[in-house]
Amino acid sequence: MARKRSLSTVQAALRILAYLAEHPEGVEVKEVARLLGKSLSTAYALLNSLAEEGFAVKTERGYRLGQAKPLRLETTPLEEALEELYLRTRERCYLALLTPEGIRLKTRGRQGQPHPLGDTLPEEVHALALGKVFLAYGALSLPPLVPRTPYTLTDPLALEAELTRVRESGLAAEMEEYAPGLSALAAPLFGPGGEFLGA
Repeated sequence: MARKRSLSTVQAALRILAYLAEHPEGVEVKEVARLLGKSLSTAYALLNSLAEEGFAVKTERGYRLGQAKPLRLETTPLEEALEELYLRTRERCYLALLTPEGIRLKTRGRQGQPHPLGDTLPEEVHALALGKVFLAYGALSLPPLVPRTPYTLTDPLALEAELTRVRESGLAAEMEEYAPGLSALAAPLFGPGGEFLGA
């Protein structure tokens, strides 16, 4: 029942916008109430809601069509890079950033793609390409080397050699180390002053 009512409200708002577009000189509330077959108070509520969002403007005669500003979602250059990476690969992509609250993940992918990570890195960071980057650049301490799959590096010397390769090449890889059937690449991100930001 609530869904039907909310849809009828949206339909009413759209009808009002179309009516306002047809009458640039403005319309009175009673005209809108008559158009919708609703009470004056309902017409006022709908018009005021549209006015709050900039879609309608209150005038001496009533209301006219407004010029709502488009919603603009601010994105950082790194978030734009994440989007670009996804558009180029069409594979799930992660951005892992070092913040004062810890490591935070942002992801981009399409529905149905495997999404094994939450909003932060798991304890078994040594099994992830992202985690290897953080370990290689000293942003995380070495966790207990617990295997996630038969391919997870659990030998400390082998992992240290892998982290050295990451620092030398600027690229980390995982081949089914975190989850069967999933492989990934990760690269470090640095700020203008050379400070480590994430992967």
